[in-house]
Amino acid sequence: MSTFLFSEHVFGPIKSRRLGRSLGVNLLSTQDKVCNFDCLYCECGYTKEPGKIKHKYMSRDDLFKMLEEGIKNSLENGIDEITFAGNGEPTLHPDFLEIAKFMAQMRDEYCEDDQIVLLTNGTTLHKSQIKSAMDFIDTIAIKLDAGTDDLLNLIDSPLSPVHISELVEKIQSLSCSVTIQTMFIKGEKNGIRFDNTSEENILSWMNILQQLEPEEVMIYSVSRDTPLESIEAIPLEKLKEIARRVEDLGLKTLVV
Repeated sequence: MSTFLFSEHVFGPIKSRRLGRSLGVNLLSTQDKVCNFDCLYCECGYTKEPGKIKHKYMSRDDLFKMLEEGIKNSLENGIDEITFAGNGEPTLHPDFLEIAKFMAQMRDEYCEDDQIVLLTNGTTLHKSQIKSAMDFIDTIAIKLDAGTDDLLNLIDSPLSPVHISELVEKIQSLSCSVTIQTMFIKGEKNGIRFDNTSEENILSWMNILQQLEPEEVMIYSVSRDTPLESIEAIPLEKLKEIARRVEDLGLKTLVV
């Protein structure tokens, strides 16, 4: 099925179903997805081998100019958040710390009430520069698409295996506000059926949420084309049912 890449490095503001009026910042290539995950549902398509991507990252200095201009242009209509998003995993950019610091400076100068949000898979949170960058991030929204290692590694297809216990340790070390985002889907890959709304997975996933105690849990399903054609969206009523169970844990939940 057809997928798309963001064609700009600073885009919007757009009305995000999760984040309100958001000015998006894409630190990565506009020609290729740059990510250490290869999620089966990713709207940007499949991840190429790293050696086949010619221009992975946006120049820091050029981005500074675009970011300041983008913030200025958005002031008339207003924004709620400035969001690191785009064509892959933002924290892979080698200058992520310096960019986060500059973004905080521009926010404080032009729109001090707005939030800086990072959308991430959380795998780089142990790196010293990424840890330092969290001082300039208000909310970090972290992907957690399953409650078991096997299912998470199937759905998200990371380039290196991910262990949820290690991810939990990284998240618990953060001092900023944490939102957990979970994409609920079902489908088939290479003859293997998967469904992360199964009771077994929901119980494991909820146990992890209790350990993390995030500020909010965002629950959603696919609304755009996906690279794996067998993927099926989860009905809204099922998502609401899962949300009610999370709320019973005392956690704020949003179905989007």
